[in-house]
Amino acid sequence: ARFSCTLTTLEAGVPYEYQLAQVDESKPATSSSVYFTIKGEDLYNGGFENWYSEGRIDYCGNEEDGKYWNSSNGGAATYVGSVTTQDTSFKHGGNSSARLGSKWAVVKLAAASLFTGDFIGLIGTKGAKLDWGVPFTSRPTALKGYYSYTPGSINRGTQPSGVGAPAKGENDECQIFCALVTEQFHVANAEADGYEMTTDIDWENDPRVIAYGQMTQSSSSNGAWQQLNIPLVYHSTTQKPTYMIIVCSASKYGDYFYGSDTSVLYLDDFEFEYGDEPTVK
Repeated sequence: ARFSCTLTTLEAGVPYEYQLAQVDESKPATSSSVYFTIKGEDLYNGGFENWYSEGRIDYCGNEEDGKYWNSSNGGAATYVGSVTTQDTSFKHGGNSSARLGSKWAVVKLAAASLFTGDFIGLIGTKGAKLDWGVPFTSRPTALKGYYSYTPGSINRGTQPSGVGAPAKGENDECQIFCALVTEQFHVANAEADGYEMTTDIDWENDPRVIAYGQMTQSSSSNGAWQQLNIPLVYHSTTQKPTYMIIVCSASKYGDYFYGSDTSVLYLDDFEFEYGDEPTVK
């Protein structure tokens, strides 16, 4: 016998289980359970194939698609040109990768970054205002992709205290993190009305954070591609995300203008994985 039914309220990225049951009381029977997850939203331009330029500022994406990916180029370009760029010579797949190369920008370190959201503007020479996050309502279980990192020796800025930053002369650190959240985050790395400090966000306990995962690396990839696998740990399995944040930086402590002006991070082939069982905090 064949059976069919249509379910119209299932959500992407949520694990489901179904089982067939025979309701005949004289011959009760049930089938084995079947588990499945509906695939959710993909990352736009996750292979970092499409780029365009406006003046000295390079953007990851197509101009007509708006700002999905953005970077620190808006702050660095005036002084040293774009620090996050397309690279067609070193890539894992497709035609290009993203190259994040931190540089010394006259008076401060320009830490190369790539993030989902928008670069709003500079706060004089003190920092920048950003909108972290793009609309997103699915529930992936991990962020996957490829990266290659060459850390320089830390030679710029003042070591921030209380945050675990390595000392000058030690290897710089890169960081990649992903968060599913209930709202877009308006952040800055200097005081600005209406913006919260990037360094003050408690990703493990902030009630706006539904899921979070991160990777930090200080060792060299020796010119090879390494697989990226960041499981997303869910703080809530009932709340529905409305925004998704990915932030990648060649110098983890770049918000403090601290790091190396020779660190380079390559990124390629980012995608979300939708598994059956999410990791729960």
